[in-house]
Amino acid sequence: MEPLYILVIALTAFLISFLLMSLTRRPSNKPNEEQKKILEVIKCVNCGFEEKTSFKADDYVGKNVGKCPKCGGDLIVAGIYLEKYQQAEMKV
Repeated sequence: MEPLYILVIALTAFLISFLLMSLTRRPSNKPNEEQKKILEVIKCVNCGFEEKTSFKADDYVGKNVGKCPKCGGDLIVAGIYLEKYQQAEMKV
């Protein structure tokens, strides 16, 4: 065989092995991956009752979302924020 063919075959084998190694070394779901959750604080305008719930797509700060279970006053969205937490590390 000619040296050029040997060089091309060697480079191709190197690239294939490099791609396979890089794909197998990257897990799809990392155990220490940071999880994020969007929460909203709902507050009563009369008595100050406060509750944290999951964010809904059409909610915004100041939106009236219902009646207070304690006093019957209006509940409004007082704040929307992102909560981050780390998943517990799995031990084998």
